Amino acid sequence: MHQVMDVSGAVLQSEREYDIASNTNVTVGALVKLEKGLVVPVVSAETGAVLGITAEAHTGTEDALNPRNNGTKIIVRDAPGAVLACPAPVVDAISGSGATTVKFTATTGAGANAFDGGYIKDKTGAIRRITTGSESGGTVTLTVESGDTVAVGDKIVVYPPVGCDKLAVGDDGTNMVITKAGATSIKVVGRDEVTDEIWFMAVKHALGNGQ
Repeated sequence: MHQVMDVSGAVLQSEREYDIASNTNVTVGALVKLEKGLVVPVVSAETGAVLGITAEAHTGTEDALNPRNNGTKIIVRDAPGAVLACPAPVVDAISGSGATTVKFTATTGAGANAFDGGYIKDKTGAIRRITTGSESGGTVTLTVESGDTVAVGDKIVVYPPVGCDKLAVGDDGTNMVITKAGATSIKVVGRDEVTDEIWFMAVKHALGNGQ
C-alpha cells in the first residue's frame, strides 16, 4: 500500500514513530492499528480503528544491518485523512461465467452485493459495469455489462464502487481482497484504471475520524 494524497488533495504525508513489540512481524506498506498502545497488523475483517500504513518493515528478528528490525519503534504514515492505494482485487473466473456474468470462488459472507455499481476489467482491457452481485455456497456471481465472453481461468480485475466497505485485508496487510468477509473500518474512495489500483480511506481512525 502507499499514500496517494490527503483527502484535501494535498500530497504531503504525516509520519510518526510509534511503539511496537520487538517480536512483531509487519511488512512495509502494511495496514496497522494500535492495540494496548502498540502497533500491530490489522485483521482480515477489521472493524476497529486503523492507524495507517507502515513506512518501514519490522520483521521481529535480529538483523545486524538494521537494528530497528526487532526494535521497539516503528514509523507509521498516520494521517486520518490519507487516501491510500493498493492493487485492485483480481479473481479467477470459474465455470458458469459468460458474456454478462463473472463467477469466482469466495468464502461465505463475502458481501457480493456490495460490489453493485463497481466495474471489472476483462482480459481484453474493457471496463464493464457491475449491475448486481450475489453469493451462494461459496460462489460469487457478478452480473456485468455485455462484452467479451469470460472463460474459466480468466484473470478479472474488480474495482469495487466508491463507498464500498466490504473489502477484506490481505494476509500481509498490503492489499485488499474480495474473496473473504470484509472489513468495515475502511471504504473505497476511487480507482485508477491505468495502474489497476483502488483508493481507500479509513472510516475509523485511531487519531480521529470516526472515533
